[in-house]
Amino acid sequence: MADVTDPVNEPVNEPENDWTPDPGTDPMIADLSADATGMSDAELRVILAQARAADDAAVHRLVTSYISLRRLAAELVGVIETREGGKTIEQTPLFRRVRELTRRTTG
Repeated sequence: MADVTDPVNEPVNEPENDWTPDPGTDPMIADLSADATGMSDAELRVILAQARAADDAAVHRLVTSYISLRRLAAELVGVIETREGGKTIEQTPLFRRVRELTRRTTG
């Protein structure tokens, strides 16, 4: 635990910043692992076509944002794999999950 000073200058015990998300103990990641299986590019294209046909700008923006974030996440995992090696990705539950979700491009 590190001593940190709060806004009124009182020392506060705060854990060191060595937190690594764990699907077994982190409810957010556990929920993602159980519920989110990712969507294929084909599924996303169908949703985009439906949104265009229905003139649903909100769904269109949501899907295009999701695609952009998925591409960015895949790029970041690739950079980390290149710099740190695949072992880093395999040992980090969050990185493994991102890799799973970003590889779902067919179907």
